[in-house]
Amino acid sequence: MEHTEGERTMPAQRPPPGLPPGKGYRTLQDAASEGHILQVWCGGCRRRVNYLASDLVPIFGGMHYVHEPPFACSRCKTMEYMATALLSPSLGDYGDIRVRRPAGMRRIWRTVKLGDKP
Repeated sequence: MEHTEGERTMPAQRPPPGLPPGKGYRTLQDAASEGHILQVWCGGCRRRVNYLASDLVPIFGGMHYVHEPPFACSRCKTMEYMATALLSPSLGDYGDIRVRRPAGMRRIWRTVKLGDKP
């Protein structure tokens, strides 16, 4: 079956449990291609952080589900109270919404014996 230009293809994985029936499930790649912001908040400490979905794709992969929090709360150190939402920024939001952006990756070195796999 051929796909046309505007047709969306769904991931080959099964839908995740816990979504309401009839609702489609979205991936980070879907959100990134539409320019969405992923808002992650912790119900325990009430911390709310915005991320560009396009910044999270190289880190977590494009097939990560949007409704699954990508990481634990940096204050509470738990995933138990984490939740997510997608925001569609309008032109008026630019310059007003604060987003966290990656500022680089740290390279971690470890010592291995010559011939061992890194």
